[in-house]
Amino acid sequence: MATRVSLALLLVVSVLVTLSSAQTEAAGYADLGLVNGNGEVAATTGWTGDMEVHDAFDDSGTTPHSGYYYLRGAGAYQDLPLAAHAAEVDSGRFTGKFGGWIKGGFSFVQIQWRNASGATIGRFLFENECCDWNSWSQILPAPPGARSVRFIVGIDPDDEWTDVDDLFAQFCTSPAAPAIGWPVNGSTTDASPNISWSPSTDTTGYDIEIAYDPGFTSLAYDQSVPASATSHRTIYALETGTKYYLRMRSVNACGAGPWSNTVPFMTRGHPPCPQPLAPALAGPRDSASVSTRPLVKWKSVLLADYYVAQVAKDAAFAKKVRIRNVPASQALEYLVNPALPKGTEFFWRVKAVNVCLPAKSQGAWSQVRDFRTRR
Repeated sequence: MATRVSLALLLVVSVLVTLSSAQTEAAGYADLGLVNGNGEVAATTGWTGDMEVHDAFDDSGTTPHSGYYYLRGAGAYQDLPLAAHAAEVDSGRFTGKFGGWIKGGFSFVQIQWRNASGATIGRFLFENECCDWNSWSQILPAPPGARSVRFIVGIDPDDEWTDVDDLFAQFCTSPAAPAIGWPVNGSTTDASPNISWSPSTDTTGYDIEIAYDPGFTSLAYDQSVPASATSHRTIYALETGTKYYLRMRSVNACGAGPWSNTVPFMTRGHPPCPQPLAPALAGPRDSASVSTRPLVKWKSVLLADYYVAQVAKDAAFAKKVRIRNVPASQALEYLVNPALPKGTEFFWRVKAVNVCLPAKSQGAWSQVRDFRTRR
């Protein structure tokens, strides 16, 4: 059944899904304690405010999705306590799932997270803009400090009445973060570190991230491992002589828990030597006629400590006749010396070299150009 819905979500952003109660329980959610969510007791038990019980015949013959009775509210609500879950809520591990069936145009259901003083610190509003019965379901992470949930049918007594049926409120707790045992803060490891940790309870697996930066915006390694694992050696080697940052989290049917503390570590060895780009040639132009001592020029590239210029009798550079190393700090040109034979075709190219003691990294060769010496 197609419907158009309008969602207003403050503080939290979630994905709209449609699940039955049986499906949500199977996914790890448990009942949060919503009383009489369908009116089948033919009473408004559990609800505060304007709430009525109706049967199918009151709805012009339209049968609600299941059962004989349904509820009609205008600002009626139930408060569901969360004090017993304060630790999970404040650590960002508590998630609620709310849903049911709703009917009527401009019908509303509200979910409000409230702190210990009763102030609203997070709100979700579902609006049904169509006329038929439609199912709805929403997953909402509890904001830290929430100590109760207010489930509201309709906006207030002065607005339109809202018809609802089979309402539910359920919760799920994601697992706590694992405690990383190795590496420790500031340690030095092999390029393929063997990460170890203390297991979390109620987890189905772990996520491991290694990054170049403490904000984890540039990942070097990302892997998920099963709940049975208490260690993991990286599948591929990291760069040597490089500082990294490690974090982990546990996951289960409720989703991912919070990240662990970040552990900075260093891999042994010398850092990799970045490879410079190939220089762009500046002159002479291709197939130019030049003197026997031509001046060849190229453009600067980053990371170059010096440039290698070659002149050869063939395009494959098997017959090189001149080779010169030119320090990047001195020049971007080479005056060919000694003089070349007259009336002869030659080929030339240049590459950049980055020196990172005790290693060095040679960039790719530039394009190849040719010239002919004048007679």
